[in-house]
Amino acid sequence: MAEKKAASVRIEPLEMRHAPFIQRYASDAAVAATTTLPHPYPENGAKEFVRYDRSRREKGVSFTYAVIAEDSFVGVCGIDLDKRGREGKPEIGYWIGKPFWGRGYGYAAARAVLTRVFSERGYPIIVSRSLTHNPASIRILEKCGFQPDGEEEDARGTVACFILKKDDYERTNQAKEKNDGGE
Repeated sequence: MAEKKAASVRIEPLEMRHAPFIQRYASDAAVAATTTLPHPYPENGAKEFVRYDRSRREKGVSFTYAVIAEDSFVGVCGIDLDKRGREGKPEIGYWIGKPFWGRGYGYAAARAVLTRVFSERGYPIIVSRSLTHNPASIRILEKCGFQPDGEEEDARGTVACFILKKDDYERTNQAKEKNDGGE
């Protein structure tokens, strides 16, 4: 059986032109059930989010990207430097619109963002969290090389915490590239 080809995405800083897509997909109850997005999503939530993200990007505390696949907006992925007090460690977060689930876009986006922030920002460690009832998100983190780092309780349930060291990511990435290259 042929091995499944990895999904291809590009990431670009959020802009107001992404707001209609964010509004559409973030308003989906299924997406909210697997993330920390509010539901119902506020009527102008996407525009406010893009404005908020822009101000945080200018301050250097957040780097959020639109995830683009085949020239279509499919979701959001980014790094936040002061999210929920995780000891000042940068935290990656992401969500993919429901019509695009199961295509590998979340994993591809996480890898693109991790590669960019590890190389451009030099962070030694990145953390992440996922609701334990979201096995697809946990699998993305595991495939990227994240290691379990305990659990927390959240208003939405149990949250699995993860940690990724830059050196571990680079080793995982090199192994994947070697395997993808067929060597």
